[in-house]
Amino acid sequence: MGISIYKLKDVFTIHNTVNFFKEYTPWFSKHFSIDHFWHICHNIKRFMECRDFKKNFATFICPKCSKTAVRPNTCKSKLCPT
Repeated sequence: MGISIYKLKDVFTIHNTVNFFKEYTPWFSKHFSIDHFWHICHNIKRFMECRDFKKNFATFICPKCSKTAVRPNTCKSKLCPT
């Protein structure tokens, strides 16, 4: 039997995240403030959108040769490995 290697983004899919928070919202509300809970949700959302060209990117243009480079922005979340 082989070992499956998953990336963090494979684990944090929209479906998994929604189901996780539906299941554990009572637990979070008992142990954390609502502000902390929304901070966690916000960071997971930022992580899931990290390096996504559809969400956020920067365009760089060389002033000498006019060559263009497009790079996705990272989320800068503590959850993110980039």
